[in-house]
Amino acid sequence: PRFKLERWETGASCFVRYTITRPDGRAASRVFNPDGFFRLHVGAGVVAVFVEADLGTESVTRRFRAKIHAYRTYVRSGEYQARFAQKRFRVLVVTTSWARVANLAALAEEEQAGHVFWFTTSDALLAATNFLMEPIWRQAAEAKPAIFLDPTQVVGQLAPV
Repeated sequence: PRFKLERWETGASCFVRYTITRPDGRAASRVFNPDGFFRLHVGAGVVAVFVEADLGTESVTRRFRAKIHAYRTYVRSGEYQARFAQKRFRVLVVTTSWARVANLAALAEEEQAGHVFWFTTSDALLAATNFLMEPIWRQAAEAKPAIFLDPTQVVGQLAPV
């Protein structure tokens, strides 16, 4: 399929501080700060993608669990839909090693967010000719690498967080 990059934002322009209402009725401030965002037109569909660069310098469990919760809270607040005019998205996570990919993928699966997060290494990404259509990505529950934009998939049917 043909791709057209419709939108690209770096982390600084993706940063947003917003307010949610907690279960007790009080307001709480939250921050959403991905490393990047892009939206592609693919055939007749649109794919919204956040990007996270994991440098392997922090605890997998604490930092990445916090990221997953930040995505979930952002979506549930309605802020994502209002800002990006999309209901669904994926998150591409690029990290330092396949061992770290396995750890991050396991945590995403544990947090029931494995369908949203896709993982690869920086080496695999740099070696790819077309990183969207080469089997360099791993989803949480899948043991072998997959193609991020498989031409046989229905692009508009992306899983929500």
